[in-house]
Amino acid sequence: MKVTFWGVRGSIAAPGRTTAEFGGNTSCVQIQSGNDLFIMDSGTGIRELGRSLLAAGEPVKATMLLSHSHWDHIQGFPFFAPLLFEGNEFTILGPQEHSERLNGILAGQMQYRYFPLTLDQLAADIRYQELREEALQIGSTMVSTHYLNHTSMALAYKLTAGGRTIVYATDNEPFTQQPRAWDSADSRKFMHKGDEALASFIRGADILILDSQYTMHEYPKRIGWGHGTPDYALDIAIASGVGTLVLFHHEPTRIDTALSVVEQLAQKRAAEEAPDLEVIAAAEGMTLDLDEIHAGELSAPERRLPEFHSKVRIAIVGARDDFMRISWKALAQDHYEVVAVNDLGSFESAKQANFQPHLVLLEYGLEGWDPHAREIMQRESKHHVPVICSIPAGNFEYAQDAFDQGAADVIIEPFAPVQLRSRVDSWLMRTGIAVDRRVRGRQTDGHAQTVATGR
Repeated sequence: MKVTFWGVRGSIAAPGRTTAEFGGNTSCVQIQSGNDLFIMDSGTGIRELGRSLLAAGEPVKATMLLSHSHWDHIQGFPFFAPLLFEGNEFTILGPQEHSERLNGILAGQMQYRYFPLTLDQLAADIRYQELREEALQIGSTMVSTHYLNHTSMALAYKLTAGGRTIVYATDNEPFTQQPRAWDSADSRKFMHKGDEALASFIRGADILILDSQYTMHEYPKRIGWGHGTPDYALDIAIASGVGTLVLFHHEPTRIDTALSVVEQLAQKRAAEEAPDLEVIAAAEGMTLDLDEIHAGELSAPERRLPEFHSKVRIAIVGARDDFMRISWKALAQDHYEVVAVNDLGSFESAKQANFQPHLVLLEYGLEGWDPHAREIMQRESKHHVPVICSIPAGNFEYAQDAFDQGAADVIIEPFAPVQLRSRVDSWLMRTGIAVDRRVRGRQTDGHAQTVATGR
């Protein structure tokens, strides 16, 4: 397996003399796995990748794996020259969303007023496939996915072939909204099960390409923006037994000299805590080679379709106005049917009125859990209904208590509406609940039918 970096910046391209060493293009990584070509994201770096592929003079056949649809990860797509020629073949994979189709998202930035060519005018043979958390075999490579903690639904990709594994996990924020994943360097105990689950997904990777956009000092002012730190990346890499950690998705304002310092500090910590771990900052043009160890047989599990609904039902249970306001704003989408209740008794009334939620969002009281709240968590978890609990900032013991009582996830306050919506959508997909977009397409009013009780 061979990895080549074509774009390493986050948020927006940052070309210029002060970024020339590491590069100013946004996310694009090429992975050659035997005869299989994978393109990770289509930021502005994909333009030069396209020129390189065409220069070889051979038909281009590749699989494009999109982590998510934020602009810095798709804005290079219309400028990827191999898409313009017949005989080239591409399969484009990305997260399945409740409201938009993958090809529709890519077509959006190629509308007439934005770009001279539309998506259906591209001459290459293009196929689309939407993914949830799952595993599938592409050629001789096993591709597995895992949801990340971002401001939109985002996937990490794990590619395994020839006894080697590469993980691409960009645009991920610590689930604790702290710049570290561990509660202390001595215990190395994860503060949130979301970070622990990510480490488990990554475990044993030869190469980990992981978001590390902000420094420890920058992160507190950027909580909720959906990105991590080098120290968080080191925590995950050390816990996962990674061979090489590649710091990725660099802050666009970080000049080369400052980025070199970030790299050196991370290398110093790795030398002290995990001498076998190699740490490097991604740079355009950099390549990493992995020799094949063995060519074992790989087989993906059978792919299961989700359970489709015209709308997904969500219950919001809380008493504080600010919690209810942010939650309601996050979930005021056409594909949700929401019941908002400000006391636990009203939640029971809503359920008795034949509103059986697919997901429950539950506020942690300022004085701890109401006994009835514990009952809700335990009962809903038995019925495989995910409960996401909102926890006041810094109260990680509350988070552990929520997990112990059966909560599927914990979101730390303060959180932005887009963060909450992403977590809700990810958990619905993870539990096999999806919106039937064919039904949504036949709706004429464009508005969600929303039910409110107790407010």
